Amino acid sequence: MRKHVINKPLYCPTCHYRFKGDFCYHCGEKAVDLNEHAVKKYLTDALDAFTHFDGKFFKTVKYLLAYPGKLTVEYFAGRRVKLMKPLQLYLVIALLYFIFLKSFDLFYNHLEYVITQQDFFSRKAKELAISKAAVKGKSLETFIHDFNYTAQDNAKAFVFMLIPVLALILFVLFYRNYKKYVPHLIFATHYFAFYLISWFFYIRFFAEPLMNHQQGWFYQHREWLWGLLIVMNTVYLVLALHRVYANNWAWTILKGLIISQLLIYTGTVYKLVITFFTLWTM
Repeated sequence: MRKHVINKPLYCPTCHYRFKGDFCYHCGEKAVDLNEHAVKKYLTDALDAFTHFDGKFFKTVKYLLAYPGKLTVEYFAGRRVKLMKPLQLYLVIALLYFIFLKSFDLFYNHLEYVITQQDFFSRKAKELAISKAAVKGKSLETFIHDFNYTAQDNAKAFVFMLIPVLALILFVLFYRNYKKYVPHLIFATHYFAFYLISWFFYIRFFAEPLMNHQQGWFYQHREWLWGLLIVMNTVYLVLALHRVYANNWAWTILKGLIISQLLIYTGTVYKLVITFFTLWTM
């Protein structure tokens, strides 16, 4: 049997071009030698990967929070090596968000709330819930409990679909700036990363403590805190739009207000879709 020899090769094992130094000039493959398989090298690579990620993450989040739109501008300019990629950043933040806020209903409505409303969709949801509960031989209360648990998972799984929706809105409003869809998708990904962070801090430090105590002036006027967060997100959006798309302030503010309002409607529709999708699939 032919033994596998670990040594620094003359030719790239991937594209078969001759190595010139430690890397292949044709495909970028690294020339592997015996030191690559040492325990010290393995541990060093693991430590480097962690610290490199750690450094990138905190620098990227700093840009995201302190300089609206800067991450997108840096990405467009090609200055990317020291920052996390847009989708990578969003996935990390989304993962942390859903780990530490497991049961908050930002992206779905509890069924007990839905069926008490008097609009057309709420009545249909109530009829469907009663029908599903009867088929499964469950009480409505038990079915509602099961629904909320399932809807919570569904809302988490599909929330990323809001990003291309925002990108489409940006594409329509800022077509003259970027005539391709992907640049707007990059901006939308960065904005939703900020959006999740802002809601995390609101929920963790304001909403949850207020719901736990359910007393005092702040609890009685909690809708003002929610409104304040909407305003803060809108201001951030306007600043980011101005930095990335470089429109004059009047147009930027107008478009920012339009986008912010459309996002509220989009969120409402998303919750409605999650409600009926969960009911139909249970």
